[in-house]
Amino acid sequence: MSGLGLQAPRALVLAGLLGALAIGGVAQADDRSGHAVEDAPAAERSDVGANGDDAAPLTLEDARAAAQRGALVVALARWERQAAKGEAARWIGMALPDVAGFVDLNAGSGLTANGFQRPTGAVFGGGVRATVRLLDPATWAAGAAARRSYRGQVATVDWSRAQARQQATELFVTVGLQRGVADALAETAAAAEEDALAVQQLVAAGLRPPADAARTQALASDLSARAIEAHGAAVSACVALQNLMATTIDGRCALAPLPALAQPGD
Repeated sequence: MSGLGLQAPRALVLAGLLGALAIGGVAQADDRSGHAVEDAPAAERSDVGANGDDAAPLTLEDARAAAQRGALVVALARWERQAAKGEAARWIGMALPDVAGFVDLNAGSGLTANGFQRPTGAVFGGGVRATVRLLDPATWAAGAAARRSYRGQVATVDWSRAQARQQATELFVTVGLQRGVADALAETAAAAEEDALAVQQLVAAGLRPPADAARTQALASDLSARAIEAHGAAVSACVALQNLMATTIDGRCALAPLPALAQPGD
């Protein structure tokens, strides 16, 4: 229908406009909420990817914030959200009035359609044509579905950021835990090596059987192997943490100590 729907009852025209505005207004509110989710981690940003031995240790909160920004699962959720936003915008555009302007300019030379000389030297005209969808339930239903899909993608972004935060916490704690285990096993292995040397001297003096020397040496070797295994687990967790954050920590994977937990009565 053209000409701004002048032949239609005003109530139908207002219904069409209100329906279009309802779709557009709610989608704009959803878009503002999506940007709020996007901007939330920006205030938490800090320099994480510094390299070199003098780099400040990475804190747990820095690791969490970096993971919420750079994790692949978060990036994929944001791309899906943008696609849903575009689909919702397409249906909003179909529900809104279609307005087009036109301009007509005539220099005034020649005759009119009735064969008379044109009375003026130039004629200029312009106007606006518009099409309004008065009642289009199919478009409104599709727009509502697209809006719900967009809301779902906004919630998915929130969920993916929460997942990235949880994974960063687990990997950060795993690095510190495995390093502590590796250090403890290395100290124990060093003490076991000293004990094995002392037992070997006793065996050489004939005070202990040779089996004791073999047993103590096997214990020291086992502790050393377990220390190496724990160190490897710490390195693996650090690599996984860097991949999650999509950035590097530094060559030593320097992490700050975990914050102390509040004790009852403190």
